[in-house]
Parts: sequence; C-alpha cells; structure tokens
Amino acid sequence: MRTNDRIQIPTYIKYFFIIGSIILTWHVIDHLSIFFDPLILSIIFAIGLSPLCSVFEKIMPRFFSSLASVLLVMFVLLLIFFCISVQIANINFDFNASFGKLGSYVDSIKQWGAAKLDIKPPKQTDYLTASLSNIGKSISSYVNYIIGLTKNILTSFVFFLLSLFFLLYYRQFLVTFLFKITAQKNHRRIKKIIEESVTIIKLYFIGLSLDIFIVAILNVLGLLAIGIPHAFFFGILAAFLLVIPYIGILIGASLPILFSLMTMNSIWYPVGVILIFSFIQFLEGNLISPNIIGDKVGLNPFSIIIGMLLGGLLFGIIGFVITIPILSIIKVIFHNIQSFESLSFIMGTPPNSKD
Repeated sequence: MRTNDRIQIPTYIKYFFIIGSIILTWHVIDHLSIFFDPLILSIIFAIGLSPLCSVFEKIMPRFFSSLASVLLVMFVLLLIFFCISVQIANINFDFNASFGKLGSYVDSIKQWGAAKLDIKPPKQTDYLTASLSNIGKSISSYVNYIIGLTKNILTSFVFFLLSLFFLLYYRQFLVTFLFKITAQKNHRRIKKIIEESVTIIKLYFIGLSLDIFIVAILNVLGLLAIGIPHAFFFGILAAFLLVIPYIGILIGASLPILFSLMTMNSIWYPVGVILIFSFIQFLEGNLISPNIIGDKVGLNPFSIIIGMLLGGLLFGIIGFVITIPILSIIKVIFHNIQSFESLSFIMGTPPNSKD
C-alpha cells in the first residue's frame, strides 16, 4: 500500500459518528447546564457588546473598557431586578387586601359543587382540609428547592459576568486562535463570519430594545385606559418578556388577567385585558416587529419554533431567550460554507416574501 493512499470511510459510518456526537453533546450540555447556560449567554452578550467595548477602548485601556461593559450590563440587570422586586412587594399588599374577593370565589365554587355535583359543604371542607394538609407537608421541600435554585442562579450570574469580561478582554486573542487552528485559505471566510455575526447580534439587540420600548408604551396605555392597577409594572414586564419569541407576551398578559380577575369587581376587566393584549400582540407580530427587527435576522417562524423547542429542552428558560441570536449565528455560518448553504436558505425567509 502506498503511504499517500487514503482510507475511505463509508458514508453510513460518517452519519453514525455525526449522530453519536450530537447525542453525546446533548447529554453533556444537559448534565452541565449550570455551566453551559451562562457561558452561551455570555458569548451572545460578548458578540453584541463588542462594538460598544471598541468605543470604550478609544478612551481607556482594553481591561477597563471590558470591565466598564460588564459593569454596565450588571447595572442594567440589577436595576430591572430591583424595580420588579419593589413592584411585587406592592402587589403583595394588594393581594392581602383582596382575600375577601378570593373568598367569594371559593363560596361560589362551594355553592356550585353543592348544586351541580351533590357534594355537601361539610364534605367540601374535608376535601379542602386534606388538600391544605398535603400542601403543608410539601412546603419544606419547596423551601429547600428555592434555596438550591437561588444558589444556582447566583453561581450562574457570577460565572456569566466573569465569562463576559474575559470574552470581551480576550476577543482578539480568541480570533487569532481561530486563525491558528484553521487553514490560511479560510481566514477571510472566518473573518467575514465574525463580522456578520457581530453586526446581526448588534442590530438584533437594538431592534429588540426598540420593540420592547414601543410595546411597553402600548401595554401601559391600554391597561391605564381600562383602569387596571399597577399598569406600569404589568405593561413593562409583559414587554420585557418579548425576549421569548411568540409566547413571551402571552405569559406577560396572564399576570394582569389573573390580577384583575381576583381584585376587580367585574368580569369585563380581565376580558378587557385579553382584548388589549390580543390587539397589541397582533400589532407587534404583523407591524412593529417585522419593520423594526424585520430582515435583520432573516429567520422564518418555523425555524424559530424548532429552535425554541430544542433550546428549551437543552437550556430550559434561557434556551427560549437565546433562540434567535443562536440561530442567527448558525445561519451566518451556514451561509458562508458552501456545503451548508442550502441549510442557511431553508432557515431564512422565502425570497420576495411579504409575510
């Protein structure tokens, strides 16, 4: 056998290794989610913040420009968390004042059960007592779960900030590393992929921020118009949930619906909330988002939904949030690799599509 002869690997063996690698990677990410979740999130933020960091570097060294970018992100996140906490504390006070309203719902349910299901009030009380007893037994387990969850969140947040700092500080070093592990002929393509990814993520963040701002104004005005308390909190929170494609605003709408159902004296208040959020969702999906974010990411809804399902399975809630940025980067990579260009095409929007 000549030394320059190559061993031909059958195609089915290649596919076997590819599928096996995907399954192995899936399990590794699933078991190490506390590590991969903040790491992937920090990569996306680092890509989006690199233009801002470059601006800071014109007036300060790279170390301090990277630190300033991280501190800016931390300040914004902590400010949002603080504002939400203050509003939740005020809403808890309102809930305490509305127990009488909740009690009337319970009495109505008891009367309905006695009339329709022939369950007498004493037996209903026994059922409720047994249910409350079971709830009491599980309180300690919930407390332990919340404590563990808090530790994981704090650990992930600290790791996210550290990863973000080092990714910004060493970003040029990492690009050089990519050049060293790839052939010289591919360097121009890699540089193009990086530049396009930075541009797309930057435009996505800008477009999403403007989208959230407009929807927040519409939400607040709509809730104020029908007299829902804490309209600013519910409206802004629902707008921030736009980071979760398609279902975020629905989750945000459920909170004022439940609140108005428990605290207001008419069923027309929750009905009004449903109508307002339905109208705003229609505007956001068909007018606001397409014109603000539009072709900046160039992904079709089916690709986003598939990405959300896979991202949710892999990363939980964070998976829903990072779906569009990750898919946008993958699409850029596929577009610049000839053998995968067809996958980039199927992930995008149809040519000359007006939808």
